[in-house]
Amino acid sequence: MEVFSQGSKEDIKMNLKNTGYVTVTVSLLLCVMMIFILFVLEWIYVYMGTAKIAVATTSNSKSLFGNYHANLFQDYHLLMLDKTLATGSEASVEAMLQSQLSSSLTGKNQAFSCKVEDVVLTNTNQIMEKDFASVKEQIHAYSGYVMTDAWLKSLKSRAEGVSDYQIEESGNTEQTNEVSQENLQDPRGFFKDLTGKLLLQIVCPQDMLPSDKTIDIKTLPSGEAGVKNENNDNDIDFANGKGVEEWLGQSVFDWNQLSSVQENVELAFYVSDCFRNVYGSDLERSGVLLAEQEYILYGKESDQDNVIAAIKGIILLRFPFNYACLKQDLAKQGLITTAAAILSVVTKSSVSFMTTILTGAICYGEGMLDVKALLEGEAVPLVKNKGDWRLDISSFLLQSIQGSAVVKKDKGLCYQDYLTILTLLHPDKAKLYYRILDVITLNIRREEDSFSFAHMITEATVQYRILLMPRFCKYLQRQDASLYTIYESRTLQY
Repeated sequence: MEVFSQGSKEDIKMNLKNTGYVTVTVSLLLCVMMIFILFVLEWIYVYMGTAKIAVATTSNSKSLFGNYHANLFQDYHLLMLDKTLATGSEASVEAMLQSQLSSSLTGKNQAFSCKVEDVVLTNTNQIMEKDFASVKEQIHAYSGYVMTDAWLKSLKSRAEGVSDYQIEESGNTEQTNEVSQENLQDPRGFFKDLTGKLLLQIVCPQDMLPSDKTIDIKTLPSGEAGVKNENNDNDIDFANGKGVEEWLGQSVFDWNQLSSVQENVELAFYVSDCFRNVYGSDLERSGVLLAEQEYILYGKESDQDNVIAAIKGIILLRFPFNYACLKQDLAKQGLITTAAAILSVVTKSSVSFMTTILTGAICYGEGMLDVKALLEGEAVPLVKNKGDWRLDISSFLLQSIQGSAVVKKDKGLCYQDYLTILTLLHPDKAKLYYRILDVITLNIRREEDSFSFAHMITEATVQYRILLMPRFCKYLQRQDASLYTIYESRTLQY
């Protein structure tokens, strides 16, 4: 009995010892399992928190790009973002984004605790970079191939249409077709005056005379970039014949070549559709400049100078067409030859020289009457026949501008059409883009003094650094803080 009792006690002790091992083992296993569960929960928390932050940052960046400039889009169909939101500072926009994101992520009922440490706006695409690539894309999106093709075909059909005009003789425009040595004096001074401001007084109706008030170009995009205005004031000098032969020998432009570059066609369409000219347009908005299209073409400091430049541009554009029409009329050619012979004696110049001067001046004078008709609302055919001629050559040689009135039918180009052709023919399209921005800047600054295209962007990247606070297991953060530092990047563009 004692032996049995002693053995039983040892067994009991052994069982108790084994039970203790089991208890410890089970406890350790439970601890390991709990730690594992905490780790898993923490991983899930980090994963879900990262997903939540991804959604929040996407919404945050889109909210920024939703603040596109309303006037730019409404009036000029350009989607652009002021990266300072009219505050003048990019840092203030970053602070605003950081504050909005913090409010979104750290509300009272949020399951995730985090801290927005930094928001940075980078890779901003300035609209004047890469040769105005972003502006060209938006003009292309607005114009579209179908719209511009139909528009160009309509312009081409009006330009190439057969002339359908009739002549009405006005009371004081009788064609004498006679000149004599007694009444014919050297007209070159008179011709030269017609290339100055007197040109505007003759051609432009009194109620349409533009202002000579100047604008400060230096503060505009073209001025800041050092883009110079067009200088065509001395293209023709009738006093010494400079430029006359060149313009008389100018070849007629090729329509196929003119419309071969789609970008140029879209630009011309955009300018004609979104900006005013001195003759007026259907645009309801007003602007600082009356002659916006003329400014885009020539970039001078006043409406008056730009309109004069546009008038000269149209006259010179018509030069080869008026010359071709003049060459078809033998009577007019005979009158020019007779006058040249007389003036060669008076001026002691060669007959050929005076013939060239007179021919160029007469084509110029005819162009003046063409532009006068355009500004009075008439259409002028690109290619004329003898019946379309306006200028009384005899009166013109006697230093008087008289001409025949033309009854407009349904053929020919209007003033806007000629400006469009000048836009298509402009050799430096970069200048046109700069001046488009000039006009827009002037108009928007009437309401927003601080507006600047230097702040406007169409593309940017928003970078975020966000610290996610541990929830179940701070040990992971101590071991690897990068697990809780979340970097997000969102690139958006219009």
